[in-house]
Amino acid sequence: MSEIILQVKTREIEKESNSDLRNRGFIPAVLYGPETENLNLSVSEKELDSFLKSGHRTKPFVLKLDSSKSIDNVLLHELQRDSLRGKFSSVDFYQFDASKKIKVSIPIVLQGKAPTQDFGGVVVLNMNEIEIECLPVNIPNSVLVDVSVLSDFDATIYVKDLKFPVGVSCHIDSQTSVVSVSEPLKDEIPSSVAPVEAAVVAPVEAAAAEDKSGKSS
Repeated sequence: MSEIILQVKTREIEKESNSDLRNRGFIPAVLYGPETENLNLSVSEKELDSFLKSGHRTKPFVLKLDSSKSIDNVLLHELQRDSLRGKFSSVDFYQFDASKKIKVSIPIVLQGKAPTQDFGGVVVLNMNEIEIECLPVNIPNSVLVDVSVLSDFDATIYVKDLKFPVGVSCHIDSQTSVVSVSEPLKDEIPSSVAPVEAAVVAPVEAAAAEDKSGKSS
């Protein structure tokens, strides 16, 4: 398996402000770790976008500096986004000890179709990602959740129901709700069952808004 590389540049924060850096299409970044001295960096917006689209969000990678120096055992620790501009505003890189377990958050991906969807139910994802602990080499891309088990409106998938690979553990309360089903309002229940092509996933906010609407009608 070939190593994953992300090209970055070292930067001197005294010479250029973060806003000027962003105007040139670069994102301010910093590298740190338990045995790593903080290093100020910058990464191209295009470079980072390509990196994320390649599915490397949770995988260890190598930072390639403009000085031709390489820094391995790195994870993308945090991404800050400017809500007004819709662009990333800063990036945190973390250099880890490959021999020690670390805690990282990985995305939750739904698969299948809940039988309740045929009766107007909406699948509600209560958390977009979940924190796990494992050796860096064992970090999975995501955790898959099969919603076909949601056979009635009282059904819920909890943390305890999730299946993680060998060597991966989760220390979140086992009774934490991950996926549930929002029951339709009485006047929205379909008179006949129509085929559903794909699972309908709604954020928690959407479900809350639907319940509020039902109470006020």
